[in-house]
Amino acid sequence: MAGHLALLVTDFWNPLGRRAGRFLGSGVLKRAAERFHPEIPSSKVRVPLRAHIRALAAASGRRPLGESLARLSVTLARESARWADRCDHDTLFTFCGAALEVIEREKALGNRVILDQFDTGRELANTLREESERYKSLGASYPQYPDWYYDRLDEEWRLADQIVVNSDWTRQCLTGCGVPAGKIALIPLSVTATQPVDKPKRMSGGRLRVLWLGRMCLGKGLVYAVEAARAVSGLPIEFTFAGIPAVDVTRIDWPANCRVIGHVPRSAVDELYRSHELLLFPTLNDGFGRVQIEAALHGLPIIATERCGSVVEHNRSGYVVPARSSQAIAECLAGLLCRPHLLEEMSLAALAGVTRFSENQVWPRLNAVIAGAMKAGVPEEVTCG
Repeated sequence: MAGHLALLVTDFWNPLGRRAGRFLGSGVLKRAAERFHPEIPSSKVRVPLRAHIRALAAASGRRPLGESLARLSVTLARESARWADRCDHDTLFTFCGAALEVIEREKALGNRVILDQFDTGRELANTLREESERYKSLGASYPQYPDWYYDRLDEEWRLADQIVVNSDWTRQCLTGCGVPAGKIALIPLSVTATQPVDKPKRMSGGRLRVLWLGRMCLGKGLVYAVEAARAVSGLPIEFTFAGIPAVDVTRIDWPANCRVIGHVPRSAVDELYRSHELLLFPTLNDGFGRVQIEAALHGLPIIATERCGSVVEHNRSGYVVPARSSQAIAECLAGLLCRPHLLEEMSLAALAGVTRFSENQVWPRLNAVIAGAMKAGVPEEVTCG
């Protein structure tokens, strides 16, 4: 935060840093150990322990998952609000869904509020509900949040002075819900290349290897990806589906050109990018879709929809297809196979275009939003997330 941070209130923080996660594998403990940043001193971090105790109590109950998560968000927001009076600041930067009580307290103190809205709220819930009804036979599971949770989200939007979104799709969804366009700032996600790729992708032996990487769920367009694979089953195109299943994958009639490998540890992701030529991301509703910029960093062209962050330049670094259109996906794949030189050209374009999402391009925009919201003379903020 360019030296502006007064206090960070978060649900978990590892004060021991990287040393604690060295021998923890790739599971939940490993991810917990990664909750730190070397540039943030632990003295500026607060973890509301009572929220964790109440979360454990809620998890042992019989409420549906969505209800439990919604109640946890309320608990976290209330506990976080307790810290509003305990540091010198004039701006709150917080994340959606677990922020209402914090925002109310900050507004009462006369402070500015910047809300990071990382998904599309009710629009996402409606999408998941529609797809689950359409494909009941697949046994899809997702947390169904109660209506009061989205009422709280509407109030967060109303009270916030500025709302940060990561994609034009999210901005459209919010303005469709009545959020004033002038209140919204579009700032995409950023990524840092650890091992920059300098060679474009080329087809190997006349085959096209397509990667799905991410949660295997209906909201990501899984059904339409499988249907597209079936439509091109007579062509030398191979598909790999990697990610944690949110549907019963045994109920899917997988065509022979699909390989399902399930969850992969983070350490194996780079190899997946290296061994495939194209990323398939037919999401129905995403706040951004970080997998796109990770794939582009590895030189993979992408087939995506318009319902996510605008990483793909249509017909240049990949294809933007309509949501829920397996036919459009299949046509793009077949077209690439017929014109293999396009793959290399699109790969080069992906490598060139992804520089738009580097930290030195994105972070100054976020800092400008924060600086614009801060009052003169008190360059500090409190962050909850």
